[in-house]
Amino acid sequence: MIAGSDRIGMIHGIHTLAQLVRSARENHMEYRGKQALPNTDIVDYPDLSMRGAYIRGPLTDSQLQQFASLKCSMLVFESDDFYTMDDDKATLWQSLFRQARDAGIVPVPVLEFFHVPGPFLAKAPAAVEGRSRVDRLELSDTEWKCTARGNIVVTPENPLRVTLGNILLRAGEDYEVSETGLTWPFVDTNTPCWALRRKNGGAISAEDTVDITYSYAPPSSNALCPHAPEAERLFREALERLIQTLSPEFIHCGFGDIGRINQDLRCRENKLTNAEALESALGLVHRLCGEIQPEIRLIFWADAFMSAESEENDSLSSLQSAREKIPESSLCILRNTNQKHAASASIDRSVRRMHESGFPPMLAVGANAAVGYRAIKTLNTFEDSKTGIIIMDADPESPETRIVFEKAWSDSSRVLPWPEWYNDFFEVSFREPSFEEIKTCILQYVEEQTLSGIAPENIRKKFKAYRDSHAYKFGEKKDAEPLVSLLLDIITRYLDLEYAYASGKTRSSLRDLVTLVYDYGKCDESFDAERGNQIITTIKNQSLFVPASILFGQPLAYYRPYRLQPETEPSEMAAQVDYDDAEDSIQASLDYLMNCGPIYRIDFEAGHDQSVSVFASEDGQAYKEVAAQPAISGDAYRGPLFLTNALTTRFLRVRVVSSDTKPVLRDVRTFLLREPARMQCPLNAEKTQDVGVLFDESGEPASAPTEVLLSRNSQGLQLSVNARDPLPHAIGASMTGTDMPLWEEESVEIRIQVPGRPARRFMVNPLGARHDAMAVVDGLECWDSGWDANWSAEASTDELGWSASVHLPFSILGGTPEPGKSWRINFLRHRNNVEKESSAWASPLPSGLPGYGTLLFD
Repeated sequence: MIAGSDRIGMIHGIHTLAQLVRSARENHMEYRGKQALPNTDIVDYPDLSMRGAYIRGPLTDSQLQQFASLKCSMLVFESDDFYTMDDDKATLWQSLFRQARDAGIVPVPVLEFFHVPGPFLAKAPAAVEGRSRVDRLELSDTEWKCTARGNIVVTPENPLRVTLGNILLRAGEDYEVSETGLTWPFVDTNTPCWALRRKNGGAISAEDTVDITYSYAPPSSNALCPHAPEAERLFREALERLIQTLSPEFIHCGFGDIGRINQDLRCRENKLTNAEALESALGLVHRLCGEIQPEIRLIFWADAFMSAESEENDSLSSLQSAREKIPESSLCILRNTNQKHAASASIDRSVRRMHESGFPPMLAVGANAAVGYRAIKTLNTFEDSKTGIIIMDADPESPETRIVFEKAWSDSSRVLPWPEWYNDFFEVSFREPSFEEIKTCILQYVEEQTLSGIAPENIRKKFKAYRDSHAYKFGEKKDAEPLVSLLLDIITRYLDLEYAYASGKTRSSLRDLVTLVYDYGKCDESFDAERGNQIITTIKNQSLFVPASILFGQPLAYYRPYRLQPETEPSEMAAQVDYDDAEDSIQASLDYLMNCGPIYRIDFEAGHDQSVSVFASEDGQAYKEVAAQPAISGDAYRGPLFLTNALTTRFLRVRVVSSDTKPVLRDVRTFLLREPARMQCPLNAEKTQDVGVLFDESGEPASAPTEVLLSRNSQGLQLSVNARDPLPHAIGASMTGTDMPLWEEESVEIRIQVPGRPARRFMVNPLGARHDAMAVVDGLECWDSGWDANWSAEASTDELGWSASVHLPFSILGGTPEPGKSWRINFLRHRNNVEKESSAWASPLPSGLPGYGTLLFD
């Protein structure tokens, strides 16, 4: 018997029964030769009241049923169709919404205000949120003088203002205007500038200079102006059609992706702060919905209102105070896109802020099992409040999506062969991983801990403590948890034995190594018995310690007691490696494609009784030996070696020499220290500062390195950028226009924020195309590309990639820096090649958005 508290509860109960049937089939549960279910009572209800997915576009019938089987309670659909709903679109979405409701899912359309599609805005271009500008022109009575911008927004409420001092001049009496209109997509080539000339007998004399104040729409503007009557009419029309067609219970109004706010004269003349302008839009949307269908509830992204990174202040760019105006019946959902473990602190801080502000804690995260697990564990601590989670761009067929939905339904949900807390501990997104996937993730985790200076014994203790705190979860298949524990134990024991062997305890460590090889062979079904016997024979007959790359199939950084410098993190630096053999020597030459460092550690495998030397070079021709020593006396032939002084260089060479036996050298790897993103900027145009290494989204040095050299004179900043690539012939760049979305292809980017001013961003691609923009809102990835500045950039390609030279005058950044003061800055690379890669100098914020480093002025 299945009994639900309501219709949707009944549907979820049926899906639970279906899950039991599938599980019984998978586990071959039978009674008298027939498939059977155990006789049991099941009480099943969700821990999170809202479990949803954010989808861009419609779903197939199959995808919709898969979401239903995961007990998804809400699907949020983003589509341009909702803004211009014709009959064909209406038929499609009516069918999809009906199917969703039949499956127990609440369908929600997205209708944003500050980020609308172009065809919608084309219906009423004057609804756009423009930028304000003042031109100073000396008008002639014979020649027409042009404004600096086209696509001027002129309406009865927002006329062109021409003034002479404090005198407002009159069109037709004091001057004439040649209008060119306002046309989406607001490109000046389509709608050129306006023109003016003075009229004889008017208030303007031949020597007078007039001020022309106006709003204009920069190319690709996509935000509505909350103080424009045209915006209200346009939005009302779309709302009425949407509500009439789909009868939604909720409408998601966005407010997290803001194309522009409070820049139009229609807003600025009211002397509003950004928060007050946002409140105006909130009030407008809420009023329109109430007038059309009072029962509809609104959903907003809470990023701008409650971001953990945004400071509480009264600056014009802050939107924090606007949260007090959010309608009480609304749902606010906070997005967090960070895929790293650091996201947990941001999630906890932001959710608690939501709860303290009186909103039910609700989060939107990517389809990442580890992040989803942490988010749901945090949400489950709010037992006195309704909670919810949205999975962004969810794929119902992916293991990550299924893991998060199962966890969102019940904290004690069906435990997987790979328990979800493993994803959190190892920072992976597995559901039913293969042995190789499990081994690789454990090796990576152990190496990361080892490089941080944690002893193998303490790695085991850390795992055991975390495991014991989740002991109530262990109901998984019998061989799952022991395999993970056993593998981690074998790998850390291996490091213990290797350290003992390097310390001179040869006999005991080799004896125990033989036992460890047997133990590993029992875990790895692909481990060939003959290969294992060969390894054991070598250990016994030659007293050699088997390298990790031979035993485990992957190299592993060996443990050595080493104290890292404060505020530094170790990372492996990718390089192009060439091996060169001679009769009595072998060397590995590493090319990092740019100056790389500070390199502090070199790992390798070499034979017995062989001398090892390390050399560095700036040009790959002239090498100079550098001092390096092992952490253990007499261990130089095995590695790792630690450089006496960490160095920055482009070329590195490791040479092994042997007089008695054939020299051996393999698995050469180098490690650098990631230092805090801080740099000095002296007032010396001849003295360039190397910014250092850029890191990818996982925190590792980018596979396509980028060199940034910075200098400063009294006028501005000068940057020289060398974007290197292992596959320079495959670099993808095609955009040539101004303010095009260069981040979608190969480009480099500089972000700068002067204290008390909005941040600026500047981009250039290999073809010399430029893009500049000003931050719309603090703490959000929202940029207004309508802001234009006078700066220069040149680019060229070469056999290693491409280069760019950029000059940024202080006048466009917010003023000349004072000695002893600091600005926030970051350097980013958007790689577009066979593989795409995003890299940055400064670490990302806990929310996953790009962060900033510090630029100190001497």
